[in-house]
Amino acid sequence: MEVAKFTKNNLLQRLKNNYIDDETYPLEATDLEKKNLYEKIWSLRVGNKYHQQDIIGILMRPKERGGEGLTRSTAYRSYQISQQLFGELDKVDTAAELAMARAVFHDLYILAKKQGDLKTANKAYENYVKLIPEDKADMLDPEMLKASVYREVLPPAVKKMFRKAAERGVIDLMFLGAEDAEWQEEDNEDEDEG
Repeated sequence: MEVAKFTKNNLLQRLKNNYIDDETYPLEATDLEKKNLYEKIWSLRVGNKYHQQDIIGILMRPKERGGEGLTRSTAYRSYQISQQLFGELDKVDTAAELAMARAVFHDLYILAKKQGDLKTANKAYENYVKLIPEDKADMLDPEMLKASVYREVLPPAVKKMFRKAAERGVIDLMFLGAEDAEWQEEDNEDEDEG
């Protein structure tokens, strides 16, 4: 971690710099109170294994009952700043729980298969497969596959050409007898630059 460059004088940058070098970047009393609050949130999350909603509830409790007496919005904001300061655990925690559940169902599947209990093995395998994350990168949106109706307005000469081709029964666009229109390049380099 490097010392943050101050783009704005905000609390998160001051706290990060204080953790790196507390002698060069001392904190004021109000910042120190907030630092202690964020450390408490982190310790509740990591040490006591509380989830976000439990921590928010603790922060909203009155101080007499062991809380911080914060409003709901301040509690959520403090939780998010704590996660930014010390590391995001919610996404990692969810992924770890899914991996553990997959491992348990895999072990149950292997054990049931060795014992010859195919019904339990099948159930464990179905639960194992449900917990495998889907790769949504290759998924197609069915709405995008639906045909759209377009109304094209063709010049009369082109319509006549298509009618003649349709009378033969098959429209072969390679042999319609169409010709390229004449075109001519214009030299407008002066206008493009200006």
